[in-house]
Order: sequence, then C-alpha cells, then structure tokens
Amino acid sequence: MQLSPSALQLLRDGVRRIRFSSGEAGEFGAGEVGVRPAFLEAGIAFGLPDVSSILQSEKLRWVHLTSAGYTRYDTAEFVPRPRARVCGDE
Repeated sequence: MQLSPSALQLLRDGVRRIRFSSGEAGEFGAGEVGVRPAFLEAGIAFGLPDVSSILQSEKLRWVHLTSAGYTRYDTAEFVPRPRARVCGDE
C-alpha cells in the first residue's frame, strides 16, 4: 500500500518528534551492506520491514504492518525482543 503525497505529509506532520520511515526509496530491509541507515534512525516503520532490521533498530518503537498477516513476526525468538525494548525490560 502506498500513501498519497498529502496523506504521507499529514502522517509526517503528526509525528514530528519521531523519525518516520515509510519504506520509500528502499529504506526498509537489509541492503547489500546490512540495514539501511535511515531505517536505523526511524521511530516508526510503516510497511513490511524484515525481522532482522527491526531487531537491529534501537530507536524503533512502532511497526505498523500493511498486511493482515504477521506470521513472520509472531515467533518465540522475535516477540520478546521488541516488547522488552518498548516496555523497558531490556
């Protein structure tokens, strides 16, 4: 799903204090040399970021999936780590 330019600007304006990554221009996921720097600075991810990118991002606090399925994120290895980061249990 791609947001219209006006919807994307509205979202950006609403989260000014948080670095926002929409996944545009290849921000999401691992590149040839690892996770993209823009993703590591994001506070919010919108789309379908890969699991390893989420786990490496220390600033990420909210992942909004653009699919109904979330199976690849719902694993015993993955779930506790972001939850601990957000809840301060690390």
